[in-house]
Amino acid sequence: MSDTSLAPTPAQERMAARRAARAEKLAAVKAEVAATVEPDIVAQARAQKAEREAAERAEAIRQAAQTAEREGVVGGAPVGPSARARAAAAALAEEQAKFDRARSRADAAPEEMVRVRITKLGHNKVHKGVHVPEIGDVYFEWKDDPSFPLSIAQGLEERGFAEIVDA
Repeated sequence: MSDTSLAPTPAQERMAARRAARAEKLAAVKAEVAATVEPDIVAQARAQKAEREAAERAEAIRQAAQTAEREGVVGGAPVGPSARARAAAAALAEEQAKFDRARSRADAAPEEMVRVRITKLGHNKVHKGVHVPEIGDVYFEWKDDPSFPLSIAQGLEERGFAEIVDA
């Protein structure tokens, strides 16, 4: 009996070549993503969202103030018994309160960033926030050591997905 029966068939060789090419492409994309994804991307996104909310609130306050002025509200207090004037004053006060809350979030100090190490349990479960077309979402792998805001790192540690390396 000859050993030729153990040799891979041409179809198996093509499949192995395709798998190797796919693995190389995935490794290249992961390396590119790791180089381009900044560790403080979460903090940047939060800051941008807070700035956007503050701008939206400022515009809402401006519009509410114009409405209140048209309805006869002076200095935040309605003049006369008009129900529309009282409603306009209430809307102005509500928009001002929302603006103040958004401004305080934007002015708050950014949260401390800490380095974590991804555990076996967290392998391919902690998302990098990146989706690559034709490949899919990109996740952190076991023993990766990204940086996260302290509150997120503590949540990952509680679930066993990561351990805080330095705090």
